[in-house]
Amino acid sequence: MCSNKVISMDAYTHGRFQPFHKGHLKFVLYLLGKYDILYIGISNPLRKIPAGFEGFSEKLKESLEHARDPRSNPFNYFEREQIILDSLREEGVDLSRVKILPHFAIYEDSNWFELMPPKESTVIAIPAKDEHHFEKIRGYEKVGYKVEIIPQMSKDISGSRVRESIYAGTEEWKEIVPKGAIPLIEKWIENGKSP
Repeated sequence: MCSNKVISMDAYTHGRFQPFHKGHLKFVLYLLGKYDILYIGISNPLRKIPAGFEGFSEKLKESLEHARDPRSNPFNYFEREQIILDSLREEGVDLSRVKILPHFAIYEDSNWFELMPPKESTVIAIPAKDEHHFEKIRGYEKVGYKVEIIPQMSKDISGSRVRESIYAGTEEWKEIVPKGAIPLIEKWIENGKSP
């Protein structure tokens, strides 16, 4: 018997979320408005330089060194997961539609795909802004994923701005992160975790 049922599609996106800010929130809400389930991969879950680093291109090395620097990557995996969940909960998102998992890049581990959702029903949604992103896209397409390139939605908001405000002891960061993220970040600062 032939079924006319259309296969529903899920989306997968990933980022460092150092920390999750209003630009990330806008992107996530956009994807939740379009797809059934959203998988969010947290990049650099172990915050270490991957094996084979010396053989990478200079641009990739530079990107990885920045991403692994403690001042650029201060929140651990668990803290980032909690900030994302608290932010989405505050927005009234049905969290049963959100799955958070560690993200290992193609160049970090040959078994990277073992942590990925099924390619038959999942679109990789990624904002492509530089060659590093296009490299990832080629890798996903090579193994059979569909990729949707999403325009960058909030160019004036960045994790760097949030971190700089936190390190400087100003309150500007509270305007850049979602309301649900504020209590956890405040607790993080109070506990002296800021480098």
